[in-house]
Amino acid sequence: MPVWEGPGGYEIEPIKLNGRSRLRISRRAPTGVLFFVAYVAEVDELRRFVDLADLVEVVDIRARRRSCKRSTAQR
Repeated sequence: MPVWEGPGGYEIEPIKLNGRSRLRISRRAPTGVLFFVAYVAEVDELRRFVDLADLVEVVDIRARRRSCKRSTAQR
């Protein structure tokens, strides 16, 4: 699943909570510890915490390389 990061150490991750889709908002402290902030049901609710235009998707390059190697090996 994708994860988005924003300024101030915010991290947003889509999750299922009690069978419902939610966005989990966490914040990384300067020490590297990740603290829970809130669950929100709507993207619009994120605006209380972070400007949506500042969010960037975190991409795991290693996972992409593995899937690329598999797809090229199947050709």
